[in-house]
Amino acid sequence: MLKRTRPPAANQPPKKPYSVTLVTVAAMLLPGSGQVLNGHPVRGITMQFFMMLMAFITYQVTDPDISFVGRIAGGILVYLVSVLDARGMAVRRMRAWERATSPETAGADPETAGSESAEPSP
Repeated sequence: MLKRTRPPAANQPPKKPYSVTLVTVAAMLLPGSGQVLNGHPVRGITMQFFMMLMAFITYQVTDPDISFVGRIAGGILVYLVSVLDARGMAVRRMRAWERATSPETAGADPETAGSESAEPSP
């Protein structure tokens, strides 16, 4: 059973996410691990399942005279999508963490954070 973690208290800064490079390399080396590092283990397992399923289906459907890479092309496609998904999620998490911990928005109202007026105030 997965252990649920509580969100950080209001006075504590959020935990820094893993670096985008680490998540991307992990996703390249072991499919689904990038999603796990991003905090979405079910998504990682789902990606692995569909990668194997698509590789199996394309292997069964193609002719034997087609190269091995061509026969598992469906699995390779899902693999590439999972790497791009893990990287995109890592970038979004890092940007959200940077916004949450930046000094300009530390005590600001979330609705007005990041919106600056066009005129300088006197």
